Amino acid sequence: MLIIFSDGSSNAFGACAYARWKLNDGRYRCNLILSKNRLAPIKKMSIDRIELCGALLSSRLKHSYSNNVDTSL
Repeated sequence: MLIIFSDGSSNAFGACAYARWKLNDGRYRCNLILSKNRLAPIKKMSIDRIELCGALLSSRLKHSYSNNVDTSL
């Protein structure tokens, strides 16, 4: 399972992707795959707009990951 989080603040925004899978003994394992962050623009933007920038970054992160991974395994 691919899990992607994003967040934003007045200073920066970012996104990270995790992979989660179930082990044979019933427990779960989770590892960070990749993350990206950006500083907020100097020009003041609303927090809502910066949160949307974080969401866009997470969408691009997912697209980039999906294009570079062989899912047939």
